[in-house]
Amino acid sequence: MRTVCGLDVHKDSVFVCIMNGNRKKFEARYGVLTPELEALRQLLLGHAPVQPAHLRPEQGKVYKLAKLDALLQRCNIRISNYLSSTDSRSYKEVVRLLSEGETSPGRLMEALHGRTVNRVGRETLKSALTGVVTETDIDLIEQYRPKEERHESESSGRPQNAHDRLARDEGRCPLP
Repeated sequence: MRTVCGLDVHKDSVFVCIMNGNRKKFEARYGVLTPELEALRQLLLGHAPVQPAHLRPEQGKVYKLAKLDALLQRCNIRISNYLSSTDSRSYKEVVRLLSEGETSPGRLMEALHGRTVNRVGRETLKSALTGVVTETDIDLIEQYRPKEERHESESSGRPQNAHDRLARDEGRCPLP
C-alpha cells in the first residue's frame, strides 16, 4: 500500500495528515515561518515516498496583500504578520535594509521598535525575518518601494542596485 499526505494550507498555519500503508495516521499543525516549514519538509522527507491525496484551496477569506508585501511573503519574510501596518516605520526600515541587500535576521531585527520585540518575542521575530532572498528579489524589493523612500536612499549614497552592491562588496567603483 502507498503512503499518502494531505496538506491544508492557511495564512498562518499548515495542517498535515499522513497515512502510511498500514493505515497509521499522523496529524500535525505547523506555522508558516521558515524554521517551521523546514521542520515540515523534514517530516515529509522522512515519510517518503509521499503522494498527495488531493488538492483543495482554502475556503476562507482571501487576503489581499500589496505587491511589496506579497514579494516579502514569497521570500518567507513574514514581518507584516507582527506589525500594526505595512506603513509603520519598522516595516519601512526592514524593507529599506532588504533593498540594500541586508538579509541577516539579526540586523533586520535592529530595525524593529522595542515594543514590538517585547510584545511578540525575539525568537518569533527572528523566525519571521528568516527567509530566502535572492539578488533578483532584492532588486524587485527596491523597485516596489515607494518612490519617495527610494529618493531618500539615493540622497544618502546607499547602493541602489545589484551592480552597485556588488561593487561596494568587492571594493570596486560602479560603472557609469
